[in-house]
Amino acid sequence: MNKAQFKHKIGKIQTATSKKGKEYFNIKVENDYCVGEGYNRKKPFKIKIDKLYEAYCKLNITPTNLKCFVNGNQSPAYAILKEAGLICEEY
Repeated sequence: MNKAQFKHKIGKIQTATSKKGKEYFNIKVENDYCVGEGYNRKKPFKIKIDKLYEAYCKLNITPTNLKCFVNGNQSPAYAILKEAGLICEEY
């Protein structure tokens, strides 16, 4: 999958739920970022699409190994990738 296709898939997501059941909402793509909010989060999250795509291409993704690619936003990043059907949850 190329980056444009990846960004298009991510752009369709509006809500997502993490592996531990945390809910994220108001998810959207704004320029080069995926942004959104989460319950019990003080600030909205902001994930650089390029870094998320890089992780998608390089890793056998788990919530833990996403951390260095998404600046500590691994839970929403994982939830978004899962919701977009870009990873299978086997961990």
